Amino acid sequence: MIVITGGKGFIGSYLYDYAVSRADNVIVIDNLMHPSPRASHIDFINLDLTQGMVELRDVEVIYHLAADISVTNSIKNPKFSYNNNVLSTMNVLEFARKYDVKVVFSSSSAVYGNLEFNGKITEDSPKRPASIYGMSKLHNEHMIELYHELYGIDYVILRYSNVYGPGADPEGGVVGKFITRMLRGDSVEIYGDPARDFVYVQDVAMITYAARWFSGIYNLGTGRAVRILDLFRMIAEELDYTREPIIKPFRQGEMRVNTLDNSKLISVFQSKLRELGWVDFVDIRTGLKQTIKYIKTSLNYK
Repeated sequence: MIVITGGKGFIGSYLYDYAVSRADNVIVIDNLMHPSPRASHIDFINLDLTQGMVELRDVEVIYHLAADISVTNSIKNPKFSYNNNVLSTMNVLEFARKYDVKVVFSSSSAVYGNLEFNGKITEDSPKRPASIYGMSKLHNEHMIELYHELYGIDYVILRYSNVYGPGADPEGGVVGKFITRMLRGDSVEIYGDPARDFVYVQDVAMITYAARWFSGIYNLGTGRAVRILDLFRMIAEELDYTREPIIKPFRQGEMRVNTLDNSKLISVFQSKLRELGWVDFVDIRTGLKQTIKYIKTSLNYK
């Protein structure tokens, strides 16, 4: 049996669907802080993990995806965000220690912060979070490593880049925001000239699932950065949107450039991923087309 915390969320719902397709027995734990509209079919245990973990037996691995994922909210409400993310992870680790369960933790490229160098970010690059969210993820990573050293817990930490795709909160990430505002004919704002490593949610779900067979810390991204201005152009082209973006200064806590070196993950995971049927990352234009189609349908646009 496997457990997915945050399994009613965006990435968690895809992980659930993939695990079920592999005939796994799956238990989902969620408190509906960030539910995805595509997760209505998923039964779950409604639980606030900051208060403790439910008693479950015969669990092989726990995928810990539950978190307050909003960078903006972590800056506005730092104490809530930090406590939520850290206490929930502590309780998951206590469960793992008690029942000798492997932990797969969804971390974030936000742990790196705004590194001032050219090139891709490796797992050994300096960690300088620019947000409370990023700091909470880094704290959790250290806590997981300590539980491994003290209690022998097996773990995998996956540092996600910018995950997008159908089912994400249309106002929760730059891809959804751009699509939604263009569909409405609203203006689109870009803060500075950032670049992001966008990775499609189905790729993330399959790779996260495969992590159960490995150990260690890995970057999970495509290894290719897309300027936000170029992202704007691609979406505008798909939607015949003709207005120019409004360029504003960088926002506090936002990363400027985020390009993850995924060579470690690919070299370790590749054989298992091929076995599971994974070939390569979905390219950005294909992923955007699928995301636009989903948002159009969900918002009743033709």
